[in-house]
Amino acid sequence: MAEMIENVGATSSAMERRGIRWVDQKFQWRYAFLLISIVLLVSTVLVGTFWFHSEQVLRTLVAAGVLKQHPLYLLVEQQMHHLLLSVVVVVALFSIFIFVMAFFLSHRIVGPIFAIKRSLEFMANGNFQAAKINLRSDDEFRDVGELVNRVVGSMSSKS
Repeated sequence: MAEMIENVGATSSAMERRGIRWVDQKFQWRYAFLLISIVLLVSTVLVGTFWFHSEQVLRTLVAAGVLKQHPLYLLVEQQMHHLLLSVVVVVALFSIFIFVMAFFLSHRIVGPIFAIKRSLEFMANGNFQAAKINLRSDDEFRDVGELVNRVVGSMSSKS
């Protein structure tokens, strides 16, 4: 009976943890920061390249004899700035999207690692009944979780 209550407590705790988004905050922030860094690096190169070519277009107009006060030059300059601003906004929105995706993807990694660690702690304490891992179908490391469950089954049948 006490084992049943303990298992219900472990299951309840596992269910409560599923609702927590920051399971391992340090890892999840590091993972999100890595992905955002890559996006920002690529975005900086993209925006820098776009800005460089915009300036080249304006220099070409000047080299062709169009004065900087000419309506054509001012129109092209204005359009280039609007286009550059649009690229910056899209990059910012994409960065936010990548951060959110990194958060959810990292949770799919950290959750199973947390469950595996907890299972190993239960096994180390001899509580094989509570050591069983229940991972979602879309979690990472399902194969490792199944292997841990086989080990748990093998060890609990021996004790």
